[in-house]
Amino acid sequence: MITKLAILASITIFSLIAITPLSFAAEPYVSEIPDWIKNTAGWWADGQIDDGSFVSGVQWLISNGIMSIPPTEQGVGSDDAIPSWIKNNAGWWADGQIDDNSFVSGLQWLISNGIMKLTQETAEPKSEVKSVDLTISSSPILEKYFAKYVEVFGVPIYATSGVSDDKVLHAANVLAQYLDNDADGTPDNPLVVEKIKANNGGIPLFSEPDVDDDILYTASDEYTEYCWVALYEDETNPRNQFDASLEEILHMITQCGYAEAYPEIFGEHEDSLIAEYMDNARGGFFDQVPSSYPAGAWYSYDDYTCEYECMITEYFYWTMTSILGAQEDRLDEIGHEWKLNTKEKVMETDPDIYNLLTDPQYKLPTIIPDGNYQG
Repeated sequence: MITKLAILASITIFSLIAITPLSFAAEPYVSEIPDWIKNTAGWWADGQIDDGSFVSGVQWLISNGIMSIPPTEQGVGSDDAIPSWIKNNAGWWADGQIDDNSFVSGLQWLISNGIMKLTQETAEPKSEVKSVDLTISSSPILEKYFAKYVEVFGVPIYATSGVSDDKVLHAANVLAQYLDNDADGTPDNPLVVEKIKANNGGIPLFSEPDVDDDILYTASDEYTEYCWVALYEDETNPRNQFDASLEEILHMITQCGYAEAYPEIFGEHEDSLIAEYMDNARGGFFDQVPSSYPAGAWYSYDDYTCEYECMITEYFYWTMTSILGAQEDRLDEIGHEWKLNTKEKVMETDPDIYNLLTDPQYKLPTIIPDGNYQG
């Protein structure tokens, strides 16, 4: 599973270069280091990712061609311990105080001394998140508001007493399918899950608007601590209607997870790559909903309460679910704001976002959830 958390491992390396003379290939070599690796390096330096995840992640990235460094002879070592001061160097590189060449030299040192072992069979980084037990229990927090609780890989779903158990479990299954799309029992992108948890992400599930969702309006001090996207019972797996849990739960994952894990790519701000693609889809930059969109725009979101960040969230949702086939029969219903309702239309008209959302390094879903998690 290719994640930024894997990347942290790379940073380990520089520290070593600070104390060890290096004499690697003198011939010019252009290393390829994805920009987002610096974020991962910083997280590792800050202790948000453990040493094993960092090292195994970088091993996987190099072995599988995601990240390239100069040819280096594989060494054999007996001590896998990484000195604590290496994390300092990782943080310096993440902050731009050490250049890429120093970072790469450090990687080479780890490889040549057998601390990092590179083979095409290197296993994908292992996630240390909790397994899934889709059992409803009492809420461990906010008991004043919520009576039911399900945890999916450490990500919570809270529900009020008026919400039926089958709706709670359906939402939990959808969340599990989004996070573990290949149903192997572990999240496809552990870094995204860790970011959701770090930002207190979750789904509050209410019976209906303005009935038992007081926390969204009156408990501001509590609510502002959480990255929540609300879901309501009547829109969750309704009979003969579109299942809004596919939308709201994906919103939470992208907003609280992907935007935080990959801020330069999926960040909900105008300088991110997805924002650039969104502005292209809308025919220009609009920080608020315009009175009218340019002719030819295929994304024309019209909710005036939705500001720029929110528009990115919605664009992510429309493109992702259209690629996965969830919008194929809904053009008449959604065409006023989203015209590319099939995978083929997205590929043809918006190839940049199609290529981004199907890039395997981000481990985005490839199958739309149906509420029946089999992991």
